[in-house]
This record gives sequence, structure tokens and C-alpha cells, in this order.
Amino acid sequence: MRYEYNGNLTEEDRIKKVSGEIVDKYPNITKEEAENIAMLEGRISTKKDLEMQFNRLSNIILILDKDILRSREVYNDLIELIRENKKDEKIEKYYDITMQIGRFILDNKEFPFADFE
Repeated sequence: MRYEYNGNLTEEDRIKKVSGEIVDKYPNITKEEAENIAMLEGRISTKKDLEMQFNRLSNIILILDKDILRSREVYNDLIELIRENKKDEKIEKYYDITMQIGRFILDNKEFPFADFE
């Protein structure tokens, strides 16, 4: 996904742009689901970073709501994101939340909400 600047777009155009990126990457996600995911995301006005990527992937899993088959690819991408950023100072928090998301998918646990401050 591109995570392109969209701070200048109307809310409707921003949702359309972000949902298009999501469907391009994950064609098994419906347009309606992608729009719901995009609504959870704020405007992008900075360079792509770990938190931005993590939030989008976790929002996708949240909207897919325990659909194991469709969540698997996204969860694998989330794990790969953690691996690629293992030197980030907050990686332990990201790792813990990733494991909680795995339990959400497989064990019917509540979805974890993160605060990276």
C-alpha cells in the first residue's frame, strides 16, 4: 500500500483513495469493508511510518472480524512489518499487540486497542 499524502482531500475522496489502496493489496476485501477501514484512519500528512502501517493493518483485521481465512494474509503482513522494524524503540509494544490480535482472530478474545504514546 502506498500511504500517500491525502491531507488535502475531502473526507469522501480520502476514504475513496485509501479504500482503493486496500482493495488493490487485498482483493478479497469488499469495497464496503475497505471504506469502513478507511473511515477508521486519519488523514496522512507525514511520511509513512511503522505506526501508520500497523494501524491500517490492525484496522483491516478489526473490520474482517475474526474471518480467519481472510485475516491470515493481513496478519502475516503484520508479523512481517514487526520483523522489518525490530530495531524500533517501541517494537515490544507492537509485538505484544500483534500477539493479542492473533488471539482475537483465533481464540475469540477482545480486539486490543493500542496507545503508542
